Amino acid sequence: MNQEVRKFLIDQCVKGQPVYYEAIGHMLGLDLGLESQRQILSKTLGEISAFEYEQDRPLISSIAIYKQKNDHGYDFYNLCEELGIGKASKLSKELFGFTQIKACKHFWQNKENYNAFADLAVEETIVNSKHIKMA
Repeated sequence: MNQEVRKFLIDQCVKGQPVYYEAIGHMLGLDLGLESQRQILSKTLGEISAFEYEQDRPLISSIAIYKQKNDHGYDFYNLCEELGIGKASKLSKELFGFTQIKACKHFWQNKENYNAFADLAVEETIVNSKHIKMA
C-alpha cells in the first residue's frame, strides 16, 4: 500500500477539501492519458480504501474525485461492491461517495483518530501494545 498517498488523502480530509485524481496521478508520476496508468491509480486508491475499510474506517479514497465531473469514478463504486457495501450502480445513484467524504472528514478531523491512525507506524505500536497488555 502506498503510504504517501494514504497520508495525503488523510490530510486532505483534515483540510476538508476533495482532491482530484490528476493530483494523485501527478504524485505517482503517472500519465493518466494512458489506460495502464489509470489502472495503477485505481489500484493504488483501491488498496488504500480496502485497508481502511478492513479497519472499520471510512473509504479514504472517496476524497478523490474527477475534476471535470466533480464525481467519483466507476472504480470507486466497483470497489464498494467488491467490499460488500452494495451494488455499484445503486451506490453511484445515491452519491454514496459524497456520504463517504463526509464520514472521512468527520473521522480524520478528530485529533484522537488522526494521532492514533494517520501514521501506520504509530497505529502498529498501539495495536502491538494492546496485544502485549492482553497477553
